Amino acid sequence: MTFISTFSQLILYTHVLLNICYGFYFEQTEELLIKNAHSNICKREHYISFNKEIIKLCLFSQPSGVHSKYNLIVNTLKEEKWEEKYKILKENTFKILKYFYTFVNKNELVIIFCFNKLINKAPYECHRSINKVDGKGNEEQRVRINYNHIDPLSLVDYTSNTFDFLGTSYLLICGINENRKLSPGSHVFILCRASKDSGITWG
Repeated sequence: MTFISTFSQLILYTHVLLNICYGFYFEQTEELLIKNAHSNICKREHYISFNKEIIKLCLFSQPSGVHSKYNLIVNTLKEEKWEEKYKILKENTFKILKYFYTFVNKNELVIIFCFNKLINKAPYECHRSINKVDGKGNEEQRVRINYNHIDPLSLVDYTSNTFDFLGTSYLLICGINENRKLSPGSHVFILCRASKDSGITWG
């Protein structure tokens, strides 16, 4: 039973790591994709293929006095240029937007983003935004994600496909177990929060 549990965890960890790597690296080609690839307003970017389009999710960050304003901007590639499709937030916010996750779940592009008060503390507020193939986008709502026992310094933003297990598709947000050294007999190194309803509820 212990072997089965350990083997299942190994499969899960491998899947998460491969999907994170898949989200950040692309096959090299000789074709020039865009002429203005660099954007000085994007603090971080995700690139996703969705609904026969190349999507760039930009974490917008702009200094405003001693603080910065944040937003998430969805862009599509049109004739070698990025064209803004919509903004996730109606107005730029002073809330620190550090963590965001992008998932392609069947006919939906699901974006989970969270706000922080301190960088070394877990996010205190998370939201979900979806864009559907039928064109309906930015249906935004607040969601609850339990970050207990996950080391906040291990959290990174990423884009990923769903994790399919026993016929059910899950979205996963993972980090390192902050209590991994407290229990000598514990082999749980990575903890994940999963959602099977496109990011509405997390367990």
